[in-house]
Amino acid sequence: MRLKITFCPVDKDQIILPIQYNEILQGFIYNSLERGLAERIHNFGFEDPKTKRKFKLFTFSRLLSLQKPLIKNGNIVFSGSFTFFVASPVKEFIQSLAQSILTREVLTLGKVRVLLQSVEVMSPPRYQEKIYVRTLSPITVYSTFRKPDGKKITYYYSPFEEDFRKQILENLNKKLRSLGREADLDGSIRPYKVSSRNQRIILYKNMVIKAWDGVFELCLPSFEPTYEELKHLYLYTTSLQKTRFEPTYEELKRNASISIFSLFKSFEPTYEELKLASSKICKTHPKMF
Repeated sequence: MRLKITFCPVDKDQIILPIQYNEILQGFIYNSLERGLAERIHNFGFEDPKTKRKFKLFTFSRLLSLQKPLIKNGNIVFSGSFTFFVASPVKEFIQSLAQSILTREVLTLGKVRVLLQSVEVMSPPRYQEKIYVRTLSPITVYSTFRKPDGKKITYYYSPFEEDFRKQILENLNKKLRSLGREADLDGSIRPYKVSSRNQRIILYKNMVIKAWDGVFELCLPSFEPTYEELKHLYLYTTSLQKTRFEPTYEELKRNASISIFSLFKSFEPTYEELKLASSKICKTHPKMF
């Protein structure tokens, strides 16, 4: 599931953040989660039973603005409203984050106060055999080796190397296993509109990281959502509009169209009916404010 979160400045028509603000966004996300959940994800994560590697299982975009941000005195300046996306396959994570944000009108990014404009649940993407995606934050793929003297060295792959694709697919398989799903993914990930100009150098926790932006062509298998996942999506999206997560019968009746609501009135809807209803709601529900 994906959230689109939009902010605007509180006091002035702009906000000023450090150029390397990734850690600030990550801190905002953890601080917005229910404390027990935040500690569980941060300290333990989700373990791949095969490799024993642990994952946080969430990701977030860079800050996006209609007006091009300015670089000034080592900082980045955003004018007007700006947005960022947060995605996770863990429903509890998305629920906790959205619920926390919706209960506060003024929030902080680092030391900067911002005003919440809206929170939206994004429609699940409609995957096809081949799709093209533009990165919302740079992708980094690397391996760590030991030199003959015992020192570690990190090698960052470019999208034009075969190991870039292999490493991403291997990473996806590990994350699927950490969710309790069988994993044997195969497919292709190749640069479509990517050049040397799309390489990004990021400073994160005093580490220099090489990453890549651009448009990529993906040919990957898709996973059909389960019946319970679709039903959860219907109820969850409707409850978000009311800033609560347990909508009443009357709230469902007011927020759903008659044709969709009738599915839940006296009998259990079919898988295909839920799929259609959830898709319509995700595409048409209004902003929360």
